[in-house]
Amino acid sequence: MPTPIIILPYSKILKQLTDQVNNATVNLLFMTENIIVGTLFILIGAFCLACVFFNWNWYWSNSRAVKLVKMISKKGAQIFYGVLGIFLIIAGLITVFI
Repeated sequence: MPTPIIILPYSKILKQLTDQVNNATVNLLFMTENIIVGTLFILIGAFCLACVFFNWNWYWSNSRAVKLVKMISKKGAQIFYGVLGIFLIIAGLITVFI
């Protein structure tokens, strides 16, 4: 009969340790996901800004960009993509660091 009394505290401790490990694993996975998504936002935003600053013809000849250029002019499209790039970089930084 004394054996179950000894096992009982160990099983409670083991359950607490298991719960702590599971919580830490979930937190680590969530943090990793935020870092990946935030980094992706930062890279896409930097790409938008690079296309605005370097004025790459291959980018501005894309069908979607051509439609936007026709609607609001090339300068307006560059402003739009510049603001979009800045917004994406800020969103990525917030996602990574908060």
